[in-house]
Formats: sequence, C-alpha cells, structure tokens
Amino acid sequence: MKISEAKRQVMLQQWTELIKEQKASGMKVNAWCKERGIGEDQFYYWQKQVRQTLLDSVSPLNGDNAALVSPIITAATD
Repeated sequence: MKISEAKRQVMLQQWTELIKEQKASGMKVNAWCKERGIGEDQFYYWQKQVRQTLLDSVSPLNGDNAALVSPIITAATD
C-alpha cells in the first residue's frame, strides 16, 4: 500500500468516527461543525467519501446485498 493510500484510509477511518459522533449528538450538521471548527463543506465531502468507500467495498450489489447494505451505509453516514 502506498503512503498516500494509507493516509487516505486513516482519514476515512477518522471521518467515519466523526460522522458517527455528529449523528449521535442529535445536533444539526452546521451547528455541530461550527462547534468543532470544522467546515461544513469538509464534513459533507468526507461523508460522501465514506459512503462511496462503503459502497465500493460491497460492489457489485445484487438485490440481496443492496437490501442489507443500505441501512448500514445510512446509519454510518447520516
């Protein structure tokens, strides 16, 4: 694994945790980000990256997998 790929994996893991924290807080994204000094655009960028990584990891999705994975991706990134 290249260093850049390793760094990306670390960032994805960190942002996955931050996204979960935001969700668990019950706060709106803009308020949560402001409280932590995180740009809202940055939050949504990484949310999209995490979602795409999760989708790519279970690809190709057939009907059975899609039904199982959709709630997981939603919970992890909403």
